[in-house]
Amino acid sequence: MSVLLLYSRCLIGAVFAIAVVSKLRAPGAFVTSVRQMEVLPTGWAPPVAVAVVVGEAAVVLAMVRAPLPGFAGAMLLLGGFTAAVAVAMRRGKPATCRCFGTAGAPFGRRHVMRNLALIACAGAGGALAAAGVTDVTGRMLALAMPAALLSAVAVTRLDDLMFLLFTPARPGIGPARAVRVRAARPTGSR
Repeated sequence: MSVLLLYSRCLIGAVFAIAVVSKLRAPGAFVTSVRQMEVLPTGWAPPVAVAVVVGEAAVVLAMVRAPLPGFAGAMLLLGGFTAAVAVAMRRGKPATCRCFGTAGAPFGRRHVMRNLALIACAGAGGALAAAGVTDVTGRMLALAMPAALLSAVAVTRLDDLMFLLFTPARPGIGPARAVRVRAARPTGSR
């Protein structure tokens, strides 16, 4: 069971660290995304964006020192993100996911499912941390860390993976441009 705890700590920590770094590299893109969702009053977008980055950074630090509060914070943030995405999608807002960079794709069910999977991972890790599971061996680290880091890359590059796996090849169009092309295309057209 400690392998799952280590996996959860590494995965949640890496995903949130990547999110923090990408948001700090392009803060305007994230603020724009929050504003486009139209879930909050317009003036709230910048302070909410700052609070999200601070919260995510706190989760990263907690994964290193105090995983139980870190898992709780991760679940709280991910629950808020999931609710905001669901509301924006239900209202038909053209917001894009800028969680992990500037080339975001329009919000879709995959973003909700990704967040729910991360909530489940944080919940499992939190349950193990609450149960006092701490026995760690080198073999456990050797199993958990690479798997978690690979999973973190898959989670944070979800839109690119979806593009690569499910979009027909078109010469000269990469993932970021293809997302803009798909977003600009009227519904029902090919």
